[in-house]
Parts: sequence; structure tokens; C-alpha cells
Amino acid sequence: MSNIPTIMTADILPTMQYCRDKDRTAFYHGAMGAAKSSVIRQSAVAMADDMELTFRDVTFADAPVEDPKATFGWIDARACTMDQSDTKGFGSLDTVDGMTRFLPPSWLPRADRDGDQGILFLDDFSQAFVATKTTFSSLILDGFLGDYVLPAGWQIVLSGNRQQDASATTRLPAFLANRCGHFEVVPDLPAWAQYNVNHEGGDRRCVAFIRMTPELLHNYKKNELAFGTLRSWSSASEAVAQIEDPVMRQIMVASFVGTGPAAELEGFLKIVASGEEIPTWRQIVTTPMEAPVPAEFSEHVVAISYAIIGIISQNISRDRTEGCDQMENVVKYIDRLAGSEGRNDYATCCMHDLANLMADDDIDDEPGYLLQTRAASGWKSRNPNAIIGA
Repeated sequence: MSNIPTIMTADILPTMQYCRDKDRTAFYHGAMGAAKSSVIRQSAVAMADDMELTFRDVTFADAPVEDPKATFGWIDARACTMDQSDTKGFGSLDTVDGMTRFLPPSWLPRADRDGDQGILFLDDFSQAFVATKTTFSSLILDGFLGDYVLPAGWQIVLSGNRQQDASATTRLPAFLANRCGHFEVVPDLPAWAQYNVNHEGGDRRCVAFIRMTPELLHNYKKNELAFGTLRSWSSASEAVAQIEDPVMRQIMVASFVGTGPAAELEGFLKIVASGEEIPTWRQIVTTPMEAPVPAEFSEHVVAISYAIIGIISQNISRDRTEGCDQMENVVKYIDRLAGSEGRNDYATCCMHDLANLMADDDIDDEPGYLLQTRAASGWKSRNPNAIIGA
């Protein structure tokens, strides 16, 4: 998309917030599987928290909210499944006044039922019928649709795939395009890695592999059924974690991301399994100064280094006290991993992962407990240019 800004998933929240404050509609375009929808929902949750309101998904709610004034509602509507009658509603004859009135669809937000504040998320808007898009235009610009009026505290957010990705998109009329702020969301490797580091069902070895081969994170080619996206690699990561048989594992990974990337991943897993210059977690946490580090000219130095990062992030304790105690020896080891041969990127990558881990007892659901240690503070002071953080 030629003339709209490209943003990372981390930029969705501030752009949504700005559009909400200015009563504008945000339209997030992007490649399929780029996690647009899930991050938009996460951003809505964050906005509700910031407003000290209770977030409630009322998309399929079977009862009104208890306290509309204290509720931030969320309605997820798939525009690609709608026609004009689903949007404007059906006409009903008012025999008293002798007029036809439109009965608005039940899924549209109502303040008394869904909350005074909220977001109406029209997903897959790019794939909707042109007539359906046109019907929505008055709601997007003026906040009404026939006899229906959007509650004052509700914001409309749009999302959809790009035309070049063969996603059955339809034309967006120019007058409607001009009523929105447009953003193209690009695949975000750091955000994907952060999610999978904290995701219990995934496998850190898969994260390590994608860091080594970032071009595979999103590699759609026309007419291919299985290809890499943030979504499909998360599915592949779960398969790696759950399947021990290498033949079946490669088959299942290939079903999500394609045969070529699956073969590359399986080769990487064999290197990791061989144990070549790869320390165990016990060696790292008990004897960090003796644990093996990959040789500078090792044939597999990149693969091994990223595998070690995965070992550390997967095994460090989520118990706040124990994990903080382990950090002293972990930092000693990653200092050796960085060495003096320009490999400090690996140490920075490892510290970034550790910065985004959450303790099991963190009631605020905030990462960063391992950065509060003396060892981490010392590492940051020795590496002032390193960019890490939750």
C-alpha cells in the first residue's frame, strides 16, 4: 500500500487512542495472519484499564452489563459476512404515524446494554461487499445508521487484509476511504517473539529459529496453501513443543508454514539436539564460567547462540525469588556468550526476552521482575546502548 504509514503492532494502541480522542475511525490494513485483530483487542483492554473501567466482550453476551457507567464494551463484528440488511436493518410499518421505520440490528452497541464506553470492531472490512461498506459510511462519519445512533462513548475501528495478498478484498470507495485514518500493520518479530516466550503452549526453539531466519516469519507466495505468518508460526511452535517424533513433527509444521521452512526448522532442531557446544540449563545456572559457549568460527554459531537464548528464557524460574537469584549466574554466562567478538547482539536479545517474562505471582500481569536485580542493573550499566525493556 503505497501512501499510508507502516506501523508495528506496538503502535496500534497509541494510534487507536489518538483516533478515539479525536473522534476519528482508525482502519488497520495488513497481511493475513499479522495479528492485527488480536492486538486491536488487546489495545481495547489496555484502554479500558487506563479508564479504570471493566472490559467486557459483549459480542455474544446473553445479558446486559450490570453497570453501564463502569463498563467498557467490545463488539467484534465480521463485516465480510454482512449484507445491507445486516447493517441498516429491516423496515417496519408504523401504523400509527403511517411511516416505515428501520429496526436496527441487535448486534449494534447500546449504552444501556453494552456499556457507556466501548469499541465496535468491524473486522475483515476489506473483504465486505462494496454495498455493505457504503451502507456503513454514515455510521463511520456521522455516527448514525438509519434510525440508529451510535452511543457517544463508542469508537469504530476497522481492520482488513491487503489486496495484494489474494484475500478476496473488494474496492473501498474513495469517499469512504477519506473518512478514516489508514495504517498498514507490518509483521512484528519482536512482538511475536515476546508473545511466544510467555506462551506456555509454544516452544522457545521455534522462536530461536525465526530469529535466525526472520525472512520466513511472513513469506506468502501466490497460490501456496501453507506459508509463514505470525499466526501459522505460532501454530508451528505449538507443534514443536508437543510432538517428539521428528517425522510427524516435520509433517505437522509443514502443514502450517510449508515444506521448505519445516525442513529448515527440523535441521535446526537436530543441531540443537546434537548438543554441539550447547550448555545445559544446569551448567548455565550453576557453573556459568565453565559452561560451554559456541566457538567464534563454529559452523553453527548463529543457530547455537539463538538456541541458548531459548534455553535460558524457557528455564529461568518464574518464581520471583528463585528467578532473581538465578539472574546473577545467567548474566555471567551471557557476558561470556557475548565475548569480545562482536556478538553482543545475542546477549541483548537474551536480556530483552528476560525483561518480558512475568513472574507467576505477578497480580498486575506486568513483566520485568528480572530487571530489578543487581545483576541486570550491572549488565545494563556495562551496555548503555542496549535497548531492552518490557
